[in-house]
Amino acid sequence: MQGKRFTIKGKITEIMSNKNWDYNACPKCRQTMIQTGSELFCVDDETYDKVVYMYRIPVKISDNTTTINDTVFDQAANQLLQQTCAETLTKENQTELLQSMKNTEAQFQVQAEQDLKNHSIRYTVNSANYVQTQTTNYTSTSTPPITTPKPVTPPPTRQNTTSAKRSLNMLEGTQNSAYLPINHFHSYHFHI
Repeated sequence: MQGKRFTIKGKITEIMSNKNWDYNACPKCRQTMIQTGSELFCVDDETYDKVVYMYRIPVKISDNTTTINDTVFDQAANQLLQQTCAETLTKENQTELLQSMKNTEAQFQVQAEQDLKNHSIRYTVNSANYVQTQTTNYTSTSTPPITTPKPVTPPPTRQNTTSAKRSLNMLEGTQNSAYLPINHFHSYHFHI
């Protein structure tokens, strides 16, 4: 099952560094390689003598509505850390490098999938970028400009559907648009 994709703006509030944050990937399909004796084996692509080091960082991401357990995969971690997993593995301060992702606002492209084994929703971050804050220096004689916020129109609601169906309908119509609060997806139900 492919899952649903959405964008959130939030912060990584915890990096669970007691868990593995990297893995040996098949150079062809990027799946986890299995160690069998002295050889590395890919279930899909047979045996290889080389691996690609990839990020798989378990984190907690929070916005102003809730916190979710998430996994930041290779592309998103490269974007946030500005270095590859192989480069990070050569550093002495690996934990400090990983911790540098904490408490800075970012935009996360998240995929939600049903985890049949654990009967829960699994969230993965496939792309991430720090939110650029705009700072303007004012002199003591100048005054910052006054800005009026634009009015926000709430999305239309459907009166004759259940809240789960309403969430799905809203999700399908807004997959790649504005930021959605994380708690919007806690009532999200998958049908197989």
